[in-house]
Amino acid sequence: MNNQPLDLTSAFAELDQLESEDVSMENPQVGSTNDLVFSDEDFETAENIPHVPKWFNPKDQLPDTILGMKVDPDGWTGKLAADMIGLGHGITNAYRGVKQLAGIDIEEMKDEERFFDALTMDEDLGNHAVAADFVGNVLDPVVVGAPGGIFLKGAGKALLYGMGEGAVIGSLGYVDKSKGESRAANAMLGGLVGGGASLGLNRLAARRARKATERHIEAIDEYEHRFNDLLIEGYDGPTAKQMLDDYYPGLLDSVREAVDATGKKPRLAANRNKAIQKHREQYSGLYNTPERDASRKDWVTVQLDEALGSLYTRVQTMAPKMAKRIRDMEYNLSTKTHELNMEASPFASVYYNLNPKSQHIIHKAMVNGNFRVVENELVRHGQPGSVEAFQRASEVFKKLEKELVDANIIEKGEVGDYWHRKLKDPRKLMEHLGVAKADASDLMNAIKAENRTLVKKHGRKMSAYEEADFIAKYIESPDGKGIKDIIYAHGRKIKEVNDEMLQFYADPVESINAFIRNATWDLEKAKFFGKDLIKAAKVQQKKAINSKKLIDDTLEVTRTPDVDNMVESYLDQMKGELSNLNRTQMLELKTILRDRFSVGEQSANVWMQRYKSLGYAAILGNPLSALTQVSDIAAAMYRNSFNDALIGVGEAVMGKSSVTTKELGLANNLLQEVVDASSHNRIADFALKWSGFNAVDRLGKATLINSSLRKAMKAAQNPASKEFKKIEQRYRNEWGKDFFTLMDDLKKFDGDPKNVTENMRLYVWNELSDMQPISLSEVPAKYLRMPNGRVLYMMKTFLLKQFDIMRKDVYRAAKNGNKAEATKNAARYLAYVGGANMGIDEAKAAIIAGLSDEDYDSLSEVFEENPVWFLASFFKTFGLSEHLARQVQKQGPANAVAQSVLIPPLRFIDDVFWSSWSADFEGGPSEWEATIKPEKIMRNVPIIGKPAAAMMKGTEIDIGR
Repeated sequence: MNNQPLDLTSAFAELDQLESEDVSMENPQVGSTNDLVFSDEDFETAENIPHVPKWFNPKDQLPDTILGMKVDPDGWTGKLAADMIGLGHGITNAYRGVKQLAGIDIEEMKDEERFFDALTMDEDLGNHAVAADFVGNVLDPVVVGAPGGIFLKGAGKALLYGMGEGAVIGSLGYVDKSKGESRAANAMLGGLVGGGASLGLNRLAARRARKATERHIEAIDEYEHRFNDLLIEGYDGPTAKQMLDDYYPGLLDSVREAVDATGKKPRLAANRNKAIQKHREQYSGLYNTPERDASRKDWVTVQLDEALGSLYTRVQTMAPKMAKRIRDMEYNLSTKTHELNMEASPFASVYYNLNPKSQHIIHKAMVNGNFRVVENELVRHGQPGSVEAFQRASEVFKKLEKELVDANIIEKGEVGDYWHRKLKDPRKLMEHLGVAKADASDLMNAIKAENRTLVKKHGRKMSAYEEADFIAKYIESPDGKGIKDIIYAHGRKIKEVNDEMLQFYADPVESINAFIRNATWDLEKAKFFGKDLIKAAKVQQKKAINSKKLIDDTLEVTRTPDVDNMVESYLDQMKGELSNLNRTQMLELKTILRDRFSVGEQSANVWMQRYKSLGYAAILGNPLSALTQVSDIAAAMYRNSFNDALIGVGEAVMGKSSVTTKELGLANNLLQEVVDASSHNRIADFALKWSGFNAVDRLGKATLINSSLRKAMKAAQNPASKEFKKIEQRYRNEWGKDFFTLMDDLKKFDGDPKNVTENMRLYVWNELSDMQPISLSEVPAKYLRMPNGRVLYMMKTFLLKQFDIMRKDVYRAAKNGNKAEATKNAARYLAYVGGANMGIDEAKAAIIAGLSDEDYDSLSEVFEENPVWFLASFFKTFGLSEHLARQVQKQGPANAVAQSVLIPPLRFIDDVFWSSWSADFEGGPSEWEATIKPEKIMRNVPIIGKPAAAMMKGTEIDIGR
């Protein structure tokens, strides 16, 4: 390596002399200052580069040091030196070209070019030199300072400017004639490159400017929209501006920047009326065009929505503020029913602790309104405080009567001074009264006629309770006809219920619970539609009665008027709010409201309810199924965050929840489908309670409630945070003015449960409803329309809710253009919930293996031996199971899904009556052997069944010949 400074002139001097003297290649011995002797091979040029012989090694001419470090030609410092030489060569291209034109340092630059050419062909350093040279050419001061075409308007101007600019720059570069280069060729190449680069940069700059303008306009539009919304919600101008500053701290800065950039200023409405007018102008005709109105949903989409889609989600898509009112109604229905039941519950405890004789006396006295007899019996045989408990329960009737009167649902005095009578078996009562079948034909015809009317109007028949209420009112009506006259003809009047008739009436506790449930529902329905609509609909109903459109006034079954009339009147009132909906959407909204407020309150027949209750007790009423509910904690992690969910679990376990499931009326409520079943049969209640299923379910709900409240509190303290933006995006449009009230409540909340506001409770109700089907508004329309068909949804409403979550968080996000957010949501959901399901299944497998003394396989072993189980566990949330996966392999997807998903669970029936038995008839019909597998029967026994079945695994009992 040369230890002297780089001197390319002396290195190439002898080559120039030899070339000028035309030395013979056959005997090229020439004396020189270095006494060098060259052979033919020495003059073979390196890779056809002129004037660079093979013997010349560019590494020998590298500098000794670079950036203060000693250069090793074969190490990384040699490559760094090549990078620096290449960078310098590129950056000085125009500078060397100008010197060449001026005739300055021609020989030195020629030698430098020879050296650089040799360096580029070096196996170790060549790539470094070439890449650095390219970067240097780009960073040439002449090139960097030249691209003025970026700022020109129009692609043509930018192209021409770039071509001219590139041609000038190309002609200024250094020209090595020995390689065939020329300024004209360089100018042409520079023109092409400069034109393309100028055009590309110009278009990129124009796009960025366009995006910036769009962003500025969006900021101004957002400010206008939010300001006008606040005016519509009742705030004055200064307050609205202050709220925008408080809750959207970065928005005002964006608007100022937008005004400076575009010159456009926000057009703020002067008052509420102007804001409403501006809102109507903005949305008028946007959706009501004939083309839009003609684009109806296809038949398949409609059927899927009605069979699988949540009612609330469908309303939320079309009318967010109406969706909030529906959630408010469900919240009030749950909490108020719970509060009233709690007021009456002390009497229930008193009544069921009485001896049977006292219960009979009190029951008879209460249905006949003899309250003094009730109090005397409670004084003699009841516990201390029994009379007070009865009086508190009686006050519930008075309180509800006043509310029903105020809501225009009943007339004053209609409830009367009596305990609500509830017939539980009206047909047997009729038989007891001695009414012959022929004599009761008028009543039967009236029932059929009323059912025909309901089918025509609402697509349903009377529920069991409605029919009982119908018959009772038909019998006892002062102006009634038909069966009342028959009863009177037999000398029997139901003015007082005697001992024999008492068996056909529900006990006092069942009666008050039914009255609370029905009265609360009527009140919430009236609150939703408005008592003025209730009154108007009742007037219309009376006109229909008077005009004989109904069979008889004694056929009135319910206190509330026809729902169809109320829905139509309500939607007519809401036209301003719903002005963005087309005719098809309005019809869909009408159908949804009718489904929820009319047909949704039907109950399945007694046998179907018993089947569901037994099914839930067998499938869910065991500790292993309770363990499955732990995945609700993972769902809370997905909804909020890992840390918030963990803290929420701790608060729930330690009893430090700010809002409890009991306050929300969900202390003993599970999924809506389970509530429907367990309300009829106490077997499911018992199994779900003592198996631990209810407790784990409450823990999961409490975790979601606590973590959601915690996240919202942090968001309220920091309006610039991502959490606030997410909550604002989810609730602002739907809640309107109440959103800011909620944020204020959360800011002031000190953690004391006594200071939790109604808005905060309603918020966590919404969070819970978004993740679990806890009310009838979270289930599909088909579920509501088919009381007996609800068995098809058995064990599936939670699954449908998971699809609803993915529909909103993934599909809707992707459809709105936010594909990154959609992908993130899908990945987080699968990681948290799918991972939790897999871990829970692994834990259950370990427990069963321990109980049955079988070998236990780890997750890695399971994945290798049984990947179907592994995937089924991971995707269990979306309905996949190991059984379904194997059936798909055997039968194909359509048949497997039809059998495993669409048909209700029947395994517990097969286990008891079929698959647990086997028989051998080899000895003929007269001689056969039978065995029983107790494992299959035992696994369906509530509470202890699954663990016991694991211990009995493989056991067979021979029951002989």
